[in-house]
Amino acid sequence: MKRKITSVILSTALVCSFSTSVLASSSTENRDIYAQTAEQEGITLIPAKQYITKEGSHRNVLKNSQLDEVVKAYGGTIEKLDLKSLPKGTPVIKVDNAQELDALVASIRFETEKALNQKIVLTPPSDINSATSSNIANLTTAQFGETKTGTKQTVMFTAPTYSLNLISNYVQTHEADGSWAGVWKIIDVNTSTALSGFTLGINWTQTSAKPTKINDQKWVSTASGTLSFNLIINGIGQLVSMPVNGSHDVEI
Repeated sequence: MKRKITSVILSTALVCSFSTSVLASSSTENRDIYAQTAEQEGITLIPAKQYITKEGSHRNVLKNSQLDEVVKAYGGTIEKLDLKSLPKGTPVIKVDNAQELDALVASIRFETEKALNQKIVLTPPSDINSATSSNIANLTTAQFGETKTGTKQTVMFTAPTYSLNLISNYVQTHEADGSWAGVWKIIDVNTSTALSGFTLGINWTQTSAKPTKINDQKWVSTASGTLSFNLIINGIGQLVSMPVNGSHDVEI
């Protein structure tokens, strides 16, 4: 009887030991896929967790979700990325599975149109600001014709380490209109975008950026482009692309 009990215990221990060994081997093998691919293709691995917020990581995504389903839910696309075509040392984001891919994209916070369209105040020159009933008569057309430049910058989206800004460089001029104070007009606006921050493995391609004149006191800047991620998932290169667009008002 004692021999049977000893045999059972020994068998159980061997099974547990074998299971643990298999799990450890599987985990090591998974890590090796990324390391081997990075070495073979000459790329630099960037952990996806660097770009993921706590809120993004807490989303409940089914384990059997397909990568294209995850990306499609955000209006994006996914396609194979030939890692061999990348220059040596190119940063590529290491993503373990569909859940981590979802967390990566979910961590991007796109600003609302309301936030983008905050009105800016273009200030008149100091001599007009200080004008009173006693010195109005001293103001002449000599004060008119002043030109001032400025910049309006709003955030199109933010993420843990990077953001995209919509930028409007404007020119305003002070012109006579028959009144003592004259009138301020916006005569030119230059629109652009800029991705800033820690962006290894992330690319921004601007497809359009243009100002539209509504009237002498109001212009609208609009911009669009594609935010893309160089990814490696289970040893395979993937390119995820997200369309982005936004606008803001430049208004007196």
